[in-house]
Amino acid sequence: MNRTKIFTFALIILTWQLSFAQNPILRDIDSGFLYVADPAAEVFNGKVYVYCSHDQPDAENYEGMKDYVILESSDMKNWVNHGVSLDPQLDAGFEYAQSNMNAPDAAYKDGWYYWYFPSDITYVGVAKSRSPVGPWESAVTNEITTIFDPTVFVDDDGQAYIYGNDHWVDIGEPGSYVMGAKLKDNMIELDGPWIRLSKEVVNEAVHVFKRNGIYYFNARVGGVTQYWMADSPLPQYATFKGELAPNSPHSPNHVSAIELRLNSPTGTLVGTIPVDATGGWNNYKTLSITLNGIRGAHTLYLCYTGGSENLFNLNWFEWTPPTRKALAH
Repeated sequence: MNRTKIFTFALIILTWQLSFAQNPILRDIDSGFLYVADPAAEVFNGKVYVYCSHDQPDAENYEGMKDYVILESSDMKNWVNHGVSLDPQLDAGFEYAQSNMNAPDAAYKDGWYYWYFPSDITYVGVAKSRSPVGPWESAVTNEITTIFDPTVFVDDDGQAYIYGNDHWVDIGEPGSYVMGAKLKDNMIELDGPWIRLSKEVVNEAVHVFKRNGIYYFNARVGGVTQYWMADSPLPQYATFKGELAPNSPHSPNHVSAIELRLNSPTGTLVGTIPVDATGGWNNYKTLSITLNGIRGAHTLYLCYTGGSENLFNLNWFEWTPPTRKALAH
């Protein structure tokens, strides 16, 4: 049985200096502006295509994410906004697709562009097209696998691999790790089991690329991006190298974040609450989150990530249990 839990927090946070992109891809003053997230940038035919999930202006949680947007550029300065290019909940052929359509990715092989997208948080659907911007048709009649934040890499020899992490559903050992698997030539079936690639726990946003014969694996861990290196695309364990992109102390997007984890401080991440500055220690802000897809009884840990100094004052929190629906007799 799915149980939804709502946590509300009141906090005080120090003011923090914020910075803004000098040349944003999207601006809210532009015609056709959309809120997008989870960008996956790919280069096809000398152009950059960014495949994004789509946030609704009035969204309160991730369940409102239901379609996808494509951005295109030939010079990294001027961008074409193709708008909503794939809507699995409305487009024909994607009847298997559910809500919570988060971080996608795209790949090219043998004349086809394949768009891999999450469905119901962890199930992976696939669309295909002869063009990197569509129109798109479903490449499958059902989801092909289970993983969080799928990303696909096609090696120099044409072999394709799919990667992600398993913090919503354990694949093998309990925990949340960088995971990888081979894809068959048809790009829509696994060619073997999922393999754990990191000894270290990760949260989300796995990305893979190759340079000078070395494979690089990136993932978000708390408030920073960390990376691993290996000499093969599916190593027994890639070598952990450290932080690739730490948050700048002068321009963080958030002062910190509250991570909600199951059963241990390093357990499955089921939600994250970004904590922005409120203007001073005496200014409170109430934050809330809805947790979905949690089955059974668990111990919930509130873990705090950010800098080494005091992050914020937690004044109070409360839990609102789910409402049971009456059963028909």
